[in-house]
Amino acid sequence: MHQEYKSFETERLLIQPTTELDASFILELINTPKWYQYMGDYKVYTHNDVLKYIHDGITIPLNK
Repeated sequence: MHQEYKSFETERLLIQPTTELDASFILELINTPKWYQYMGDYKVYTHNDVLKYIHDGITIPLNK
């Protein structure tokens, strides 16, 4: 079941739900040294890993 999530916009900021279109950015972000240092290793190393992370770690919790 696909659910629409709200976007929020101000004059200087646009916040939109994370989607599969963000996969490349998220994959790069969570594999940086600073991410490991402060957030830990999320064990997301491939494109398929990040798609699973977006679905299971970001999208599903929004539905709870």
